[in-house]
Amino acid sequence: MSRAPEPKAIPYHVEVPVSSSEPPSAFDEHAEQYDLLVNWPRRLANEEPFYRRLFEEVGVRRVLDAACGTGHHAAMFHAWGLQVEGADISPGMIARCRARLGEPPGLKWVVRAFDQPAEAGKFDAVICVGNSLALAEDLPVVHAALGQMLAALRPGGICIAGVLNLWSLPPGTTVWQKCMRVDYQRADHILLKS
Repeated sequence: MSRAPEPKAIPYHVEVPVSSSEPPSAFDEHAEQYDLLVNWPRRLANEEPFYRRLFEEVGVRRVLDAACGTGHHAAMFHAWGLQVEGADISPGMIARCRARLGEPPGLKWVVRAFDQPAEAGKFDAVICVGNSLALAEDLPVVHAALGQMLAALRPGGICIAGVLNLWSLPPGTTVWQKCMRVDYQRADHILLKS
């Protein structure tokens, strides 16, 4: 009787702080695995009613997805007929966005940190979710990022920032956020996120 091969571990560990001075190569190296960490269909189905209601109330037509990762929110907004710019500090993440989704009219991908300026007053909504702000190297970078996001908004626009309380995790030992079994590159793997 033959046994199935043991799953291989894919370590997903990002410890490089996010700032405009040094792009985090860990995100470039793991852009493909990043999508394995999130059940995107379920997450977007849960979040869609919130975004639709809020965007309709404010009259959103142009959205900036700051720290867009692999572009799932940006793609959802674009599918609604909105003009969307997805920006991320990681060239690997933006390359994955372009490979998966292309760059059709109304959908633009930009390599840019969230604390670097976007076009002032251009957007009706700016989102920065997925706990991206928690990766900032310090509070001045967070303040700069929020300042740039607000500057990119038209008067009366909305900014949505999601931050889990990662700053409260104790330094030292590894904290495992996710451990899951995935099919990756036609083989069984264990995905670890710390």
